[in-house]
Amino acid sequence: MPPSFSTPPPRQLLDSLPPSVDPRLRPFLLRVAWTVEEGSASVVLHPLSEAGYRLAQKHLSLLCRLAKDLRFCLVLGDFKATTSLSPSQQTSPRKEKTKATPRSSSLVHWAGIKEALVLLDSLVQGDRLPQPLLFFGPPGVGKTRLLQRASEKVLGSLYLSSQGFTERVVRAARTNRIGHLKSALSSPPLLLVDDLQALAGRKRSLEVLLVVLTMRIESHLPTLFALDRTPQSLQDFPARLSSRLGQGLSLSIPPLDQESRKKLLQSFARSFPEVKWPPGALSLASGGLTGDVRALQGFVHRYHWGCTRGGLSPKEALAAALGSPKKNHPSLPFLEEVSQALSLLPSALLSKVRHVDLVRARRIWAILLLCREGGSRSSAARIMGVDPSTIAYAVKKGGELWKKDLLFTKTLSALATFHHLSLPFSSPAISSENPTIPQLFPLQEEEL
Repeated sequence: MPPSFSTPPPRQLLDSLPPSVDPRLRPFLLRVAWTVEEGSASVVLHPLSEAGYRLAQKHLSLLCRLAKDLRFCLVLGDFKATTSLSPSQQTSPRKEKTKATPRSSSLVHWAGIKEALVLLDSLVQGDRLPQPLLFFGPPGVGKTRLLQRASEKVLGSLYLSSQGFTERVVRAARTNRIGHLKSALSSPPLLLVDDLQALAGRKRSLEVLLVVLTMRIESHLPTLFALDRTPQSLQDFPARLSSRLGQGLSLSIPPLDQESRKKLLQSFARSFPEVKWPPGALSLASGGLTGDVRALQGFVHRYHWGCTRGGLSPKEALAAALGSPKKNHPSLPFLEEVSQALSLLPSALLSKVRHVDLVRARRIWAILLLCREGGSRSSAARIMGVDPSTIAYAVKKGGELWKKDLLFTKTLSALATFHHLSLPFSSPAISSENPTIPQLFPLQEEEL
């Protein structure tokens, strides 16, 4: 039975807000609609507008923390689904102008490693959340480590890779013990399955997974999956299983930023206390390596091997572990300098991802290539792998950003002054007599 509230949950949250909170939250909580998630005690907030949805997303961690203190779990719903809610389910009367439609069962998407850790902590402490939970993101962002962390903290939990799950199904099918396997997988307090997308096309494994997931949802037992693509893009999955997956929470795990990479490197380095690191080594490595967790771990192991068995000095072992970044992109001038100046990965600049920071960096790179000695639109376009008209557009937009974007202006001025290049814009903000290039070599003094 869903819990009954003498005071509406949004009103409880409103009374618990600290004085310094965003003032827009108070009118939002006065008019927000809410329901109780079927099969759980989670309160689902339904913003009545897109602006309210963005506001709730911005302050979701604060609202979840307040809800936890009030002894209920909070989930953010889709604002498009609020037309089906009756006035009694809202904290204040609201007259509906459109015809009621059933509430959508689409996934609730969060994003970020911090939100994943908060969700796991709530799960470990016994909070009832919508099931199942899905973590998705590209390979090497830490999904497996998150699952293993949850498995270590919950007594009696069961962690399986997709290969391990398939092997159990094959063994059970050979011995006619499929029923026993379904019961065994339905009983652990927490079931974790890694690389869920690898089960696509394995008909018998998907049939077992459907039965197990249905039994666990009915028993209110948490189930956690990890996959390397969005749940909606899963192919060769039965419609009923896709429906079960769609009723839970889906959380996107993005690639690690530089600060997270540094903390992870520090965590790996503590495993080898006998090895000394040069000042600023881990900071330098966090800026030069990719966000792949396995690449970071491999770097620490290579450095440890070079110091202990390779007979190398710490600086030599560091250079050997990192490799020469110039060798990775021998025909791409300025790439390493631009990416390091803006704390980005060279591979990110070469990708097709459109993000405000990456677009800014690519425009700086294009302008530097065009302004170098012998540079032209065709040569810059060939190096960047784009059309020459894209270079012309980058220069045009660069002229607009020169007056508006301080980071763009300072970074481009510093790099142009450092390489004695003349820009097609105004005089550089950094003079050639006393150039200061703080972003180019930012990690020289930090220690582990």
